[in-house]
Amino acid sequence: MHLPSPEQYRSAVQHPDVAFAEDPELAASQAESNRHGIPSTYSGNFTATFHLRGAEREWAVRCYTREIGFVGERYAAISHFLESSPDEAFTMARLVPGGIVVEGARYDIIRMDWIDGSLLNEYVEHLVQNGDTAKIASLAEALLDLGLRLERLGIAHGDIQHGNVLVDRAGRLRLVDYDDLFLPELAHLGFANGIGQENYQHPQRDSGRYDAALDRFAFVSLYVTLRALAQAPQLWDDFDGGEDCLLFRKNDFLDPRSSQLFRRLDTIAPIKEFVDRFASICCGTYEEVPTLRAFIDGRFRYGRYVPIAAKTRPIMPPPPRIVASSPDATPTPPRPLSPVARAVGSLRRVETLLALVSIAVILVMTTIGLLLHRPSAKPPAPLRIAARTPRPTARATVTPPPATPRPRPRPTATPRAQPAPTPIVRILPAPARATRAPLPTAAPTATPRPQTPQPAATPLCAAPNAPPHVIALASPPGAYDATSSAAGRSVIVAVDVSAAGSVIDAAVKQSSNDVTLDFTALAIARHSSYAPAENNCKAEPGSLDVTVTY
Repeated sequence: MHLPSPEQYRSAVQHPDVAFAEDPELAASQAESNRHGIPSTYSGNFTATFHLRGAEREWAVRCYTREIGFVGERYAAISHFLESSPDEAFTMARLVPGGIVVEGARYDIIRMDWIDGSLLNEYVEHLVQNGDTAKIASLAEALLDLGLRLERLGIAHGDIQHGNVLVDRAGRLRLVDYDDLFLPELAHLGFANGIGQENYQHPQRDSGRYDAALDRFAFVSLYVTLRALAQAPQLWDDFDGGEDCLLFRKNDFLDPRSSQLFRRLDTIAPIKEFVDRFASICCGTYEEVPTLRAFIDGRFRYGRYVPIAAKTRPIMPPPPRIVASSPDATPTPPRPLSPVARAVGSLRRVETLLALVSIAVILVMTTIGLLLHRPSAKPPAPLRIAARTPRPTARATVTPPPATPRPRPRPTATPRAQPAPTPIVRILPAPARATRAPLPTAAPTATPRPQTPQPAATPLCAAPNAPPHVIALASPPGAYDATSSAAGRSVIVAVDVSAAGSVIDAAVKQSSNDVTLDFTALAIARHSSYAPAENNCKAEPGSLDVTVTY
């Protein structure tokens, strides 16, 4: 069911005669408003509360902004308790089904007697500002008395916090907001609105714990707070008290040893014992939280908490005492270790074993990483093609075919008078040379042209008994040989020459796994690619392709 928002309730309460038409007392009342005439709202987690003044009485009308479970059953039991077992801490409250009309629809309300007083945080702030530490101390005693009365009744408010505790004009503590009130007959219903304000709850409290012990931790926290402010009122400003708490917050309960507030309180001698006990409760379980009376008297188990002011250095056992004894004296058996000492020793042994295992794993992984990432062997030196015979004295001028596009212009060679000798080419290792622009590895697309018949070439084939990395090449008009100087890789050398007898100065350069060819030819006619056959190796006139496998 969708419930109205606080703004919608506020608009309805502006006209009490319409909103509360079936309740003559409320219909004749006036809502407390601000200077603009808009009703003032005291908002809770799931309610909007309005203060209505009648001719003789005043009421608090609580309107729900979110549904709560079994509200009718809850307030039937709560109203019966308040009528049959009156306590000055409570005020009469009852459920009024359909008690308010909002935009034509009716919704339930809780009608309570208005308590004229101040919220606990407002009252404490007033006392702190006035330096009235005596009244702060008396407020702590009044809190103790309230806790004792609830314990005797076997009930719990369920959400003890500064917003639900009021101090009336007579200085008495009064309680409001009974939605989560624990009564034995309501134990099966559980919480209505959750577990309450987190800055007043034990760290282990959850929605599954709904019993008469709900208020114990909050009472202890408030008592320690009031006793601390009575000794040092400046704590209020130092720790921003009053907005969402008095002093303590949830994080202080989660880890008292790292809490600045606990450290500060531990230095105040009159309350040091209370601070140590309270820190022990925070570190303990929800079931171990004592009543406020037992907390003050120290009648509960505590002591696991190490005082914050104590130096946290390891406790060393005293050195063994050497006592002279007679030979007949019976040796004293060693003193058995306590269960705690045995547990600590076992834990230390486990930690040591885990540390050794971790170190061993790290060493093994490091060794494997070094083996897998070992650097490879040094690559072989680059190869170079060099002519062993004298340079020819004549060069032939060759003009590129006009229809064939070229990536770059090729120079023409000057003819020489004497005939070209037969060059012998060998692949030799050579030092690094200055980088020259490499030729394209494939000839650009060109229109085929008729080939001039050439004389039969001398067969180009491997010597029968030559090792696999030596290939003998022959091409008119002379013979060539290609010899590798290393083993382990394959390299293809493609050389363009204008005619037999051109001077060739080429070097193979290797980078990573790629092989490029850099050469200089005095005369270049065209590029032709050639892959020799196994035993019938031929090359076209004017070109020389060398394939070396080693």
